[in-house]
Amino acid sequence: MQWYLETDMLIAYLAIAVGIIGLLLQNRYGYNRYGYNRYGYNPKLRDMEDPHIMDAIDTFGTMMSKVYSLPPIKIVIEDLINESAVYVDGPIEACFMPKDKDGSRIMIDLDRLKSHGHVLSTLCSVVIHEYTHYYDCSLFDDHRDWLSDYESNPWHYELRSKQSEKDYTKTLMKEYYELIKKQHKIYGKI
Repeated sequence: MQWYLETDMLIAYLAIAVGIIGLLLQNRYGYNRYGYNRYGYNPKLRDMEDPHIMDAIDTFGTMMSKVYSLPPIKIVIEDLINESAVYVDGPIEACFMPKDKDGSRIMIDLDRLKSHGHVLSTLCSVVIHEYTHYYDCSLFDDHRDWLSDYESNPWHYELRSKQSEKDYTKTLMKEYYELIKKQHKIYGKI
């Protein structure tokens, strides 16, 4: 065989190997251009329209209300650039505010989540995390008692919330995907 034919064969084999490795990595870690991955439907937040994101937030909130048998809590989108926390370097992406002047609520900095390139499953985890704080607060007679306990031992509550994220994100994303599929059949689009 001529040397240039051997080189062409080597290039062809390398191209096939790189393609297969790319497909394996895509299937393992995740994301393709249509927003589907191991959770089913998981687009980047910046690729979604705001009404769809708000619908997802409300749906995740309703699901968590059922998990914890709590009444739904108000979830609002706010710029949290001036908020901080003991356990975070820099601005936070979401927080639970128990019974301030506007009532108990979860605040999410959606612009920050979008700008950091997060996906829908991250937003789901954020809602789960904050709902866990809401649940923990509901176990106290007064929200000030929970705030005092949280301030004295934030890692206890943060680790509980992180564990809830691990326990519920996959389940909620699958439920959400099934709901989206049903809507897709009814309305003809996602």
